[in-house]
Amino acid sequence: MGGPRHADVAALHHDHDARAPLGALRGAGISQGAGKLVNVAMPFAVTWLLANLQPSVIYFAIVGIALVAAIVVIAVGPETRAKRLG
Repeated sequence: MGGPRHADVAALHHDHDARAPLGALRGAGISQGAGKLVNVAMPFAVTWLLANLQPSVIYFAIVGIALVAAIVVIAVGPETRAKRLG
């Protein structure tokens, strides 16, 4: 039986592009990690907001998060993968 086949190992690393320079996927990993952290923390934050503040605060918090995301996209710029920059 032996170890894992090459196709199995390749399937585990489907995000990695072998042509990408070393460290090119670092930003993707940071954003995915931050997204997972927020997904875990959000139910606790919403529960705390509902227990301690008015329910309308949740709507204002969602608007605030959306505005921060929009500012980040405006500041950093759009995705440029596979696009010519010049």
